[in-house]
Amino acid sequence: MAYIAGGAPVRSGIMGRKMLIATAIVVAVGISVLILYFYLSFASILHGNSHVSVKLPVPSIGASIASQDVLSHNSLREIVPYVLLDYASSNVTRISANATLFKYPPPRRAFVLNISNECYDCGDTAAIESAISFGLERYGLILGPGNLSSISPSDVAALPPNSILIILNGLLPSSLLQANGSSISGLTYLLNEHTSIIYVGQDFSRMLLPDSIVTPTPASLRPYYLDTIPHASPASPSGGFYFDSGAFLFAGGTNYSTASYINVYNGSIFMFPNTPNSWPANQSGADIAKAVRGLFWLPKYAYGTSTITLPTAANSQSQLGVVLDSAQAQPGNTFVAAASLSGSIRVSITANATYPAGTSNSTYKYVFAKPVLYQNGTITVQGITIANQSIPVNFTVYTKSSTPINITPSLTIYTTNMSVVQALPLPFIHNVPDNFTFIRSERLPLPPGRQYIMELRNFVGVEYAAALFNVSPITINVTSENLTNDSFMFSALSQKIPITGLNYSISLNNLYPANGTIRNGLIFYYLPKGTPAVHGVLNFTLNVMGSKSYFEEQYYPAPFGINQQYIEISVVAAVMLLMIVLVKAPNRDEFYIDVPNLPEATKIPLTLKPADVVGVFDKLNMQYHWKYMPLTKAEIRSAISTYIKVNNISVALTYDNVDRMVDMLAVNKYLTAADELFAPPQWVDQSKHDIEYLAVFKKLRIYLVTHAYTFTDLDVSQSADVVATLRSEKKYLVIYSKTSNFQKVPIYTGSRTYLVFLNSYRLEEFKDKIYNSTTMEAEELKMYVGAGYLKLVDADDPEETLN
Repeated sequence: MAYIAGGAPVRSGIMGRKMLIATAIVVAVGISVLILYFYLSFASILHGNSHVSVKLPVPSIGASIASQDVLSHNSLREIVPYVLLDYASSNVTRISANATLFKYPPPRRAFVLNISNECYDCGDTAAIESAISFGLERYGLILGPGNLSSISPSDVAALPPNSILIILNGLLPSSLLQANGSSISGLTYLLNEHTSIIYVGQDFSRMLLPDSIVTPTPASLRPYYLDTIPHASPASPSGGFYFDSGAFLFAGGTNYSTASYINVYNGSIFMFPNTPNSWPANQSGADIAKAVRGLFWLPKYAYGTSTITLPTAANSQSQLGVVLDSAQAQPGNTFVAAASLSGSIRVSITANATYPAGTSNSTYKYVFAKPVLYQNGTITVQGITIANQSIPVNFTVYTKSSTPINITPSLTIYTTNMSVVQALPLPFIHNVPDNFTFIRSERLPLPPGRQYIMELRNFVGVEYAAALFNVSPITINVTSENLTNDSFMFSALSQKIPITGLNYSISLNNLYPANGTIRNGLIFYYLPKGTPAVHGVLNFTLNVMGSKSYFEEQYYPAPFGINQQYIEISVVAAVMLLMIVLVKAPNRDEFYIDVPNLPEATKIPLTLKPADVVGVFDKLNMQYHWKYMPLTKAEIRSAISTYIKVNNISVALTYDNVDRMVDMLAVNKYLTAADELFAPPQWVDQSKHDIEYLAVFKKLRIYLVTHAYTFTDLDVSQSADVVATLRSEKKYLVIYSKTSNFQKVPIYTGSRTYLVFLNSYRLEEFKDKIYNSTTMEAEELKMYVGAGYLKLVDADDPEETLN
């Protein structure tokens, strides 16, 4: 009893100490967690405050128009305007320029019509005007929020020409539809003064009277151009507008996203077809400001865009060219003279810089100029050329001198930003009359896949003419690979024509660089010895004269294995072999049939006169309504059977007889032949075409008849040797022969010409000839083939090319 009584207090003390220690540990851990939490929170606050306090650099840009030009394009089939900008920027990494050649000067000032007491579902007009002002200030169109002018309905007649009038009344005020002291309404007057009206409201079947009274619009006050048609806005509007609740469109206008506009007299009306209260005030103001900046409703001759990316946001000073190629005009078109007289150029420039965390800052600049478009000559060069291929270039110089003069021309190739790429010396030319033309063949080793400008100037720098052209990109394909010796062969084509003579560098997965020269459209690439085996996705980088191409090839080694079919065949073969060896065939009785000798067929020896055989050529041609068409041996055999008889019995020759007879006649000059087609030699003299020409025509005739073409007969057409028509589509066929009537291949706009060869051998012979020739004629043919205007056809297989 004493032992038990004495042990209880000792155990209780030990448990108390353990509880105390555990409590201390928990408290210490909790304090540590709290300290870490407050530390991280405080650090986060400090970091957040430091981030917020960072002020983004303000981008700035200054720009002016350095020069203007008119560029011939696509072998002088089109001409396009061109604008070159000088710019200086700071804190900018990207510059975009949108140049437009308007038909008349664009608006330079914007006014808001004072709503006064005429309003229909206008919403918070003060907030809308504030949002418009904020947007215009952001786009750099006004200097401050107080510079958006307001004008009362009674003063619209005093609005300066070439202005923008913003109408937020929800319906058109009656004062604009009524004649005020003249025979025309206020609205028509504004449109005659080159005013652009931005209208936000419902259709024009109703109008507003003072005190916001809504009344139907009398037919006498509603001009034709205000006719509308119902139209629901698309579910997902485009064009960058918030507005998506359009209810109607101009009947005779143009749709732009969910909005609509119409050009009337000298002005335009652009409308958001619903009341101002139909979408939030900040969004409606932003949409209107965006429309004012775009001016997309104004009549224009052409427009174009260009973008340049700068490596850093540091100060930069350079040039940026913009080709206005939205609508190419035909040479001789009056738009050059009209644009120079009344047009206007506006360049809208956006300069911005992107910073970490996706933040950006932008600034805007607008440059205006009167068009100065003129030409002192023309350059005719194909629109798409192939790198390092000689092309014919036709130059015409307008000297504007009544007496012959001497000129020292120089030819320079530029990028579209007018950086010199290549200068080509030209010889001194004596006694040049007015409108002097000369032709040269130029080889242009230019980086592929880019656009260039070619300029012809005199020795003091005065421009005669300029042209725009593109160098076609190179298409690279892996044609063979040998992973055993780590070698690859690539084809390098441009417009389906092999590239040759261009230097290149190539690498695999950014490793193992190699250099070389493209020869006959082939690139050979060998990995260094000792390179680890490559497989999977192979990424190649090819650099040709600074123009990089990226392409990939997948290679996965095939697993070693035997096809199941091979195993099955092997088993069957083994079983059959065992059956042959082990299984003996039973004895069998043999029987024989005795067949007596049959008498030979009676053969009658005949002697045919050469004149009789040659005569069947004319008879068969007459029967088929042909003329000078050569015959095959089968046709000759059939004609002899039809037209030559002995004792009133048709002569039936074996094919061996025909072969021997035709060969003898050809050797003795009774027949002439081309590609197993035969004709009397006098046909060559009578038709004035050699046998090869006649043979090609015969092959074409058979193909065209069997494929339901209608076509012109021999020497009938003045446009080509054969003009074939199928489903109203004409095809011009020229036969490759020295006796063709078209020694210079005709090319027709909107159609293709087909140069037809006797057989594939003649076709390949022709290709080797022109692609190894640098004559003007060969270069011109290569140009037409490359541009798709001329197709080469094998008369034995025209199906693929003609269809």
